[in-house]
Amino acid sequence: PLGLIVNYGFQEETYLLLVRIGVQFSGGKVCSFQAEKTGIKIVGAVVSDVSGGEIQVKVNNDGESIIPENFELQQNYPNPFNAATTIRYGLPLNADDVEVTIYDVLGRKVRTLTQERVIAGFHQVVWDGKGERGVTVASGVYFYRLKVRMDKTTRFIATNKMLLIK
Repeated sequence: PLGLIVNYGFQEETYLLLVRIGVQFSGGKVCSFQAEKTGIKIVGAVVSDVSGGEIQVKVNNDGESIIPENFELQQNYPNPFNAATTIRYGLPLNADDVEVTIYDVLGRKVRTLTQERVIAGFHQVVWDGKGERGVTVASGVYFYRLKVRMDKTTRFIATNKMLLIK
């Protein structure tokens, strides 16, 4: 088991209250935790492993964690689109390599929007309807693929369809 310390930041009007909670993960299972007190909302958390590494845990306005429980690729919006569209995805864990790539209906790569290390949470990229060379592509059906690699192993792949209309 990996020993972790979680520091939750709570904010109520003008003061900040910090609560330390000891957490253990075993068998790779992620534990969820919740703090309750009327009138106080969680504004952030930092998870530290025993080696001193930290990840920021973001929270939304309702005080709930915005780190998804599973990998996910959401439908782009708007869809259909004209000038640009937003592609949103969620990662339950930090990933060594996240790649979002656009393909045409024949399966040819049009453009790679991102290929980088990404922390756990919800993320988004915007496609401006242009190919790798910056030229606007034709109207039609396109596909976007999310590929997530961790420790040089592909952990998740998902593809969705979108429609570009000029």
